[in-house]
Amino acid sequence: MDRRTLIGAALAVTAAVLVLVITRPAATTTVLVADADLAAGVPLSTQQIGLRETTAPEGLIAADDPDAFADWALAAPLDSGEPIPASLLLPEARQAHPDVVALALDEDHAVLGVLRTGDRVDVYLTAPHDDGVPTTDRIAEGVFVVDVVEGPSGFGRDDSARLLLAADHRLAAVLVHAARTGDVDLVRVGR
Repeated sequence: MDRRTLIGAALAVTAAVLVLVITRPAATTTVLVADADLAAGVPLSTQQIGLRETTAPEGLIAADDPDAFADWALAAPLDSGEPIPASLLLPEARQAHPDVVALALDEDHAVLGVLRTGDRVDVYLTAPHDDGVPTTDRIAEGVFVVDVVEGPSGFGRDDSARLLLAADHRLAAVLVHAARTGDVDLVRVGR
């Protein structure tokens, strides 16, 4: 073989490889979709949910089995054919307490800051009674942690845990009052 034949063969192989790489389909992810119009606040087990492959799964619910989310519900209605965004999906705990209350505590009062989304916490309040003697009481139990908000780090860092907790109006009032009147401590339960 002469030199031109070798160069031609090398270019042909390079072109074939490039065509294969360029025309290869993008990776897909299976996500949940609405197979019919979906109502808000109704468990997904009673609604028509399907699966679809997508190349852009960001913000959507990646799943191989729609039954894994059977007890979950949507925060807002969704039209048929639409993929289900994670931001609309409410776990069972959020259905009972759809509102969110913010609570910032020193880490040593919040399980040393070792909390994550989905945890459940009992809330304790230590406050003085009429006689001036402080007592500690559990004021809420099994409260769902919606989110743990990261604070600043490095110099100037305040060691506080910033939490978003699922609450109804009554629980929100109890938690806000507790944060203003005494020392609040969290105990992680069930993990």
